This record gives sequence, structure tokens and C-alpha cells, in this order.
Amino acid sequence: MLAGPFVSRARRLALRGSVAVVTASGLIIGVSPSALAATTDVVCSGGGSIAIDKQADGYHWLLSGLGQCTNQKIAQVRQVTLVGKAVTSNLGLCSGDLFVEPFNMSVAATFVQIVPLRGAVTTIQAQFWQIPATTFPIVSPFGITDVGGNTIGLGEFETHIFAQCPPDGQPTMQVNWTQAG
Repeated sequence: MLAGPFVSRARRLALRGSVAVVTASGLIIGVSPSALAATTDVVCSGGGSIAIDKQADGYHWLLSGLGQCTNQKIAQVRQVTLVGKAVTSNLGLCSGDLFVEPFNMSVAATFVQIVPLRGAVTTIQAQFWQIPATTFPIVSPFGITDVGGNTIGLGEFETHIFAQCPPDGQPTMQVNWTQAG
């Protein structure tokens, strides 16, 4: 009788894995920053840490990263520092659900660029990354809005937890996005 529950569990895991892989491959293609570069001014890429901690009111996400953005029109590079936080009610496959419910992550993006005759110019931008229902811990697309609710970009991030649920895996992430510059 042990084979029955084991086979059933293996089938569920295989189905979930298949859905995650198909969904992730579509998301990667769907929000590729290079595909959007022609319509936006800045293409960005970065990496860092993403800690996800279960607390009484849900799962707390804390993102911290560093990257660079390139202005496609004038070939200028900017350094960007990211700090973000969010709370979700579930964690997709890691909490027994198929998807993480849609959520917003508040992100402070600090851009530093070198401007001739002016030196370093720092700009801090409050952003809201709107993440639709997504699998976890796979690739997640997001839209970017500013404090006024205006859409300013699109992107995707992926965790390096490698199909393990927090606190297992590596708490690192990679993020790629495009936005108006």
C-alpha cells in the first residue's frame, strides 16, 4: 500500500514541476529586457539577496541588490542600488499553493551617474513592482509604477533558491528590467 501514496505524491510533484517549467519559460521570453529596449531609455540588470521569512501576518520579502543601468540613447551607465519589501499571504508551491497571489513590492531605487562637469548625480526613485500571480521559487515578471501610479517599466526576477523553500536554498536573486530613463 505504500506504493499508492508515493506514486500519487510523485505525480503531483511532477505535474507541479512541469507547470513551473512551462510557466517560467514563457515568463522569461515574455518580459525580456532586450525586447523592450527599443521603447524605453534604460536597460538594467542586477543581483543581490532576497530573504523570505514566515511571520504571523504572512511571508515577509526583503530584497537588496546592486546593478547597473545603461541608457541606450547615449551609451551612459548608471549604478543602481535596490532595497525592496513586501508581504504575501502565501508562497506558492512552498506553502502548498500552485501560485503566489499577486502582490506589490515597494522598492527604493537609487541611481548614481557621472555627469561631465557636475560629477556624481544621485537620484532616488520610489518604485512599486507589481507582481502578478506567479509560481515560486521560479521566475517572476513584474510591472513597475512610480508613486503617481504611472507605468514606467517591466522586468523579471528570479531567485536562486533552486526549487527549495525558504529557509533552504541560496537567498540570492537576479533581476532584469527596462524603464523610462
